[in-house]
This record gives sequence, structure tokens and C-alpha cells, in this order.
Amino acid sequence: MKTSFYVDGFNFYYGVFRRKPPIAVPADKWLDWRSLANHLVDSGDIVHKIHYFTATIERREDDDGQSLRQETYFRALRRVQGVELHFGLFKRRPTYGELVFPRPESLGLEAGRVVKVVRYEEKGSDVNLATRLVEDSFTGGIDHAIVVSNDTDLIAPILSAKKRIRVSVISPHSRLDPTLANAANAAWVLDPVILKDCRLPVPARGEGGEMIAPPSSWLPEFWPGSDSFGLPGDEG
Repeated sequence: MKTSFYVDGFNFYYGVFRRKPPIAVPADKWLDWRSLANHLVDSGDIVHKIHYFTATIERREDDDGQSLRQETYFRALRRVQGVELHFGLFKRRPTYGELVFPRPESLGLEAGRVVKVVRYEEKGSDVNLATRLVEDSFTGGIDHAIVVSNDTDLIAPILSAKKRIRVSVISPHSRLDPTLANAANAAWVLDPVILKDCRLPVPARGEGGEMIAPPSSWLPEFWPGSDSFGLPGDEG
């Protein structure tokens, strides 16, 4: 079957790299999605495209190099055959919440003090993924869609696409939401152990022959002398 992947980038990141207890290692973030897709499809199936839905992290004073790490990875990923990046937005949303740390009393404030905080929220990835999935079920020339997410907001578009093509769901989290599983033709939980066999080359080749090295904190076991290879020097 001709198969395309629809990856919810942030759902994948939090499901795999914030999992407790941790299974994946930082080196697995240097992920070759074409290689992983080939590992996940049945023998004889053809991987058509990998649609990766995400948002660009804004550079902030307190981001400890996070935006640079993401930018480096995207530069490498753009050169992987069949991978298309689709971007939503990060929105800055001021809100209010109770001050928990440091304790208000330590600052001479009354207990339960409410303070103004800023939250950064990713918007648009789920809508973009849903739209592309349904569109491709009509016009994408594919037989099978594999959705990599555990987001139940995708149930409706999965049910719609399933009227025309086969739809599978792979949850990057340690569990699979049963309602999401019931919406698809097939569903299972991703085993992060396979990621170690699906990493990009080090360094990866970018546009115009540029050699792109991963962030030093992602591959310390491979490159103990990473500075000499021009790795972005971050601590995150």
C-alpha cells in the first residue's frame, strides 16, 4: 500500500522524551523520519510522504538554547526525502495563577497571592494535520494514512478519512487513548527502543551541501570532542 505519515510533532516530543520513566535518550531527537517510517510500515508497503506538523519556538532570553536546537534539527530534516514540514504558531498568552514557588510568605506577601504569568502555547498543528489528512484521503493518491499522535481532537478527521482510505494510529505516549484507537482501522503504541536505529547521519547534509551537526547535548556519547565538529554548544 502507498502510505503517508502525519506526525503531531509536539505530541510526539512530549510522549517520547517526557515519558516517565524515560526510555528514549537525547540522541534519539536527531531522528530520521524517513528511516522510522520505513521501520513502521508493513513489508511491501511504500512510504509516500511524511508530513511533520510543528511550530517554531520563539527565541527568548530564558529558552536555554531550545530554539537553536530546534532550528538546527529542522535544517537537517528538510533534506530528508519525502519529509514536508508544516508550521503552526506559538502564541504568547498572559494569564493569572496562584504563586507557589517561592512561597509568598518568603517575599513578604500573603498566602494565596495571585500573580500574572506568561504562557506560550502551540496552536494550529492539530488543525493543520486534520485538514491535510482529510484532503489527502480525497486527492493524495494514497491507500493508507498513519497518524502519529495520541490527541483525541483528531478523532473526527480520522473517521472522515477512514471512509476512503485505511487509517492507523501510532501513539508516542506510553498508552493509547481507547476512543482514538476505536476510530482507526488499527492502532498501537510506539516502542521508543527502535529510535536508536533511525537517527540522521552525523553530520547530516543540508541544503547546498552544508554539513549540519546535531546539538552537542543530543549526541554526547558519539562526539565527546563535539566543539571541534562545530556542534551548537548548548546545555539543554
